[in-house]
Amino acid sequence: FRVIDCFLGLIPLKDATAEDLYDKVTAFFNLNKIPYKTNLIGFASDGANVMVGTKNSFSSRLVSDIPHIFLMKCICHSFHLCASNACSMLPSSVEELTREIYNYFSNSPKRVETLKEFQKFANVKIHKILHPAQTRWLSVESVVVRILEQYEALKLFFIDASVSSDRTSAGTAKSILQKLQDPLTKMFLMFLEFVLPIFNNLNRELQSTSPQIHNLHKRICTIYKTLLEYFIKRTVIQRTSIFLINVNDPQNYLPLEEIYMGAKILAVLYNKHFDSQQLHVLRTRCLSFYVEGARQIRKRYDFGNTVLKSLEMLDPEIVRSGSMPSIINLCSAFPNLISEEKFQTIDNEWRLLCNTQISSEKYSTIEEFWSYVSELKYSDEHLMFGTLGPFMLSLLCLPHSSANVERIFSQINLMKTQQRNRLCTKSITGLLHTKTYLKNKECFNLNIEKHILKRINNEMYKGTGDETDLELSN
Repeated sequence: FRVIDCFLGLIPLKDATAEDLYDKVTAFFNLNKIPYKTNLIGFASDGANVMVGTKNSFSSRLVSDIPHIFLMKCICHSFHLCASNACSMLPSSVEELTREIYNYFSNSPKRVETLKEFQKFANVKIHKILHPAQTRWLSVESVVVRILEQYEALKLFFIDASVSSDRTSAGTAKSILQKLQDPLTKMFLMFLEFVLPIFNNLNRELQSTSPQIHNLHKRICTIYKTLLEYFIKRTVIQRTSIFLINVNDPQNYLPLEEIYMGAKILAVLYNKHFDSQQLHVLRTRCLSFYVEGARQIRKRYDFGNTVLKSLEMLDPEIVRSGSMPSIINLCSAFPNLISEEKFQTIDNEWRLLCNTQISSEKYSTIEEFWSYVSELKYSDEHLMFGTLGPFMLSLLCLPHSSANVERIFSQINLMKTQQRNRLCTKSITGLLHTKTYLKNKECFNLNIEKHILKRINNEMYKGTGDETDLELSN
């Protein structure tokens, strides 16, 4: 057993209202004879109101048709917004510097070659300056790491450029140099290098194609607690549930000088004397980052979501530990997968499984674990977990993010070339299905089925006459 995400189709829309979206999607299901009210158990999307709003959205219409559908607002998008809002608490000059440095080199091979000389002189690796994406703050991590790596070479370059370039370029170079020479600039970059991976690592993990739904609640709780420990008093964390801590109350904060800002900053502060006023600015800004980051996580993730908490039962470690003695809470959340009449049977099987020794050599992934459990039999060949196994395998199909859909968008962007720049939805859909069909196959021994060969005839060149459905165009 293996969970596989597959592309199904693209649906043209005249407008982006929730009503139009829902009508077109359900019509697509009905046209292709897909019993979505029975088969659809989960839905994931970004956090746009038209998709996941509580009153008049695509998901609210789904819930009216499928009351117990599992809804997931993409955590990747949510944590991007958390990072973006938290970063807005830092001086804007830090982000501006990353863009100004890139722009200074982006259209000038001569400047790039000159920079290489300074990179050799400063004994740093000859690497390009990276481009910070306009819409994704999380991309700034790699940009920040690269600038810190090249910091001394960049300072030397802009010292030279500020006196040897023409007047316009020299003015830009002086502006960049001024920011590079400000000791606070490097400290804020060090802080970003330390703190952004907290958000990035979860984002990267949730872009996995393997099931991660069982890890979601635990990972977000861990990240949230880690973030709190940087600026909240330990006594407050120890005596209060992390979900109940008021992150807006200054009485819960550590003294300003005890706020943790990363190992590199601690090392710099230990070895160098810093102006007290600058140090105060650094610490207060970093504190503001933490407070806003924690506020945004609380705002965008429901820590009281009992379904996500119960889905931790999918984890083989939880099974072995026996820390969750009953599976009924999880079953109650998915009546479309198991009827109430089978609750006692599945609960008995769950308790039996918690006391069954299963060697870790039998599996390497969560899919292999539950596949193995589903096939275990008594000596009389009856399945030991005939109800529990299929139920848990179905839950593995629940979406943990919308990252796979984003990958489809990337594939569509790659289809557009100078020669192929006007494609209708039908053509794009065909190309995407072809990519899926040819995946992991070799051209020299590809077995093309007869029904596909029969469709390769004159009819395939006859258009529908509808030229309004153009998805890729100049």
